[in-house]
Amino acid sequence: MKVGPAGLTKLAEMICGDAPFTYFPYRSSSYLSRFFQDIDLDYAHDGSTRRYWVRSVLDEMNKRPSANESLPSQEMVKIIEYLLHPDHFTGYQDADEI
Repeated sequence: MKVGPAGLTKLAEMICGDAPFTYFPYRSSSYLSRFFQDIDLDYAHDGSTRRYWVRSVLDEMNKRPSANESLPSQEMVKIIEYLLHPDHFTGYQDADEI
């Protein structure tokens, strides 16, 4: 299973903390790198536009094979689980809290 283009865009917005997902923490360049490194994915932001860079990483992860055809790749599952864990977004009010 692959995540569709709209889903990848929304995930990228969530990871970046961009509108309309402002209840997720805003992640600057270094925090985007840390997001992926915290889940053992070796990516470092290259200075390009944040959401487009994240989307390109997600595109790459989405192309990887899955052990279960009813789920996306293990890397995508790891990204989604980490992103949606309440400890990673609950209680953030603005970028100053990261």
